[in-house]
Amino acid sequence: MNEVHKPPAAVKRRRTFYFRLIQSGESTREQRRAAGDQARALHVPGYSNSISTTPFIRPCLHTIPERTMWTNPRFTHILVALFTMNSWLAINSVWIEVPAVMQVMPEGWELHSYLNFLLTVANVVLLGMGALQKTISGKFNEENIIFGVNAFNVAAAILLPVLWNYTVVIKGRSHSVPYLIIVFIFSICCCTANVSFMPFMHKFRGIYMRTFFVGQSLAAMVPSSLALAQGVGMGSCTNVSLNGSEYKMEIRYQKENFSVTIYYWVLFCMVFISAIAFIPLASFTSSQHTDSATNKDQKKDEQQSKDIIKKEAGLDTMEEGINPKSISTSWITTSCSSNPIYLLLLLGITNAVSTTGVPSVQSYSCFPYGLKAFSMAAILSNAGKPIATLFTITFPCTSHSMLGIITTCALSFGGYILVLAILSPCPPLHDTTAGGVIMVIVWVMFLGLFTYLKAMIGCILHDMGHTALLWGGIVTQGGIALGAIVMFPLVSIFHLFDEGIPCVNSCTQ
Repeated sequence: MNEVHKPPAAVKRRRTFYFRLIQSGESTREQRRAAGDQARALHVPGYSNSISTTPFIRPCLHTIPERTMWTNPRFTHILVALFTMNSWLAINSVWIEVPAVMQVMPEGWELHSYLNFLLTVANVVLLGMGALQKTISGKFNEENIIFGVNAFNVAAAILLPVLWNYTVVIKGRSHSVPYLIIVFIFSICCCTANVSFMPFMHKFRGIYMRTFFVGQSLAAMVPSSLALAQGVGMGSCTNVSLNGSEYKMEIRYQKENFSVTIYYWVLFCMVFISAIAFIPLASFTSSQHTDSATNKDQKKDEQQSKDIIKKEAGLDTMEEGINPKSISTSWITTSCSSNPIYLLLLLGITNAVSTTGVPSVQSYSCFPYGLKAFSMAAILSNAGKPIATLFTITFPCTSHSMLGIITTCALSFGGYILVLAILSPCPPLHDTTAGGVIMVIVWVMFLGLFTYLKAMIGCILHDMGHTALLWGGIVTQGGIALGAIVMFPLVSIFHLFDEGIPCVNSCTQ
């Protein structure tokens, strides 16, 4: 009786092919659905009208859920982008609004140093995060940590528009204590997000890693666009009378189109939406992308399926027009060809230089070319980040040597920016249109190349597994901390850079 129901060899090969295509992480959802239809036509167990108990194809039913709004790829991409936007959205918004806030704060121009110090101290959370992963592994997972990060982010965001301009008198001097506490909470949340958000993305297919970095780019682009609409930091040079006969040029900032309080309320709305976007993602992954701890039969079936695929990996499927070696499965594809240490080193350098290192001297490199050039450099460089991330789809690069070349080019642009900052307030072609255009292009290329590198390395680490992504998050935060620790004393303590006096030509002829 068993011989009667045994499928022919050709049908068995086709079943194997469709099963591998369905399980492939590189195939599209449409390809997997088409493979499922073919499997039903061949009466593959698990796709016939009477579902058998054969474990051969049962995991495929878990892989291809019914298409609903929650499983629609486009909707998932939107949720991932909104969710990851919350990683650095709050702290980026605070930094961009500093030109408007410092006109009211008692700290004035020293506010930059305070914020740098708070961000540096918040990096200590990285050590606590590592201890958390080591000591209570199994009790907490990324979902619990992310829910906590989002809760603190939302709580701080709702307090910011209410308390940002309150001051406390300490030893006879006024200090913006509520504002600084809220910013410190934002800093801790952002530092923790780098370590928890990336490992969480292991539960999604590799294509969503690109959306992950698009969302991180939006965390800089959206606040920049909002600040542009507000008109923050915009001003002009005006002749000011000193005693009726003497005049001098001083900068006069224009009144913003809407207040700082409104800006912070918009920030709260964005943070809240980003936090809400994570809820369906967490429920979706827990029900459709991760193994249930209590579903032992499913794990046993998947293990049996893996053994079958390994035995039949050499079957000829060229007749289907697809090379079986190009079909990637989680248990066949390995990361032996990739050097994780090299990739993590590049990732650490990328974040140290592009996130906290060179951006610390942005005002010194841009200000000598005028306020307009300064604003254009800040806005266009942030606007170019999502575009650079999309290039990982159209022009993917997994070659280690090419990634090294791209890193070298990006570091060259960063070196040029540092030279401008060191020579400030009299860099080459200062107070000229050509110099300003070159400076803006260099900033766009600098952040664009490093954004591409972060996205591409993140995609490669995703293919290596959860541990690689966890280390990627740790190295990312470590690089950010290193850049802040190196640049903070150079900028705020030793004052090695000089941005000059606005509207005053400080260069000697």
